[in-house]
Amino acid sequence: MLSFLPIISSAFFWPYNHPKASKFHLAGQLPCSGPRDYTLANVGPIDATDNFTRLRVDLNGMKAEVYAREGEHLRTRVHSF
Repeated sequence: MLSFLPIISSAFFWPYNHPKASKFHLAGQLPCSGPRDYTLANVGPIDATDNFTRLRVDLNGMKAEVYAREGEHLRTRVHSF
């Protein structure tokens, strides 16, 4: 079975409005036109403010740290391999 862990973090919103969480698929299966099914799991919250993400990856797992625009730590998510 093939697994992948996408991390979506974009700093390119300015000067556009931030999308609301209701604009994203956050549960179930993603709509797909191909023969594969993609099921969402371990979905984190949507931040509708300016922020950045630091990823730390090693052979044991991945840690995603989210920070506000001015550097305040907002949250950490950890996924073990």
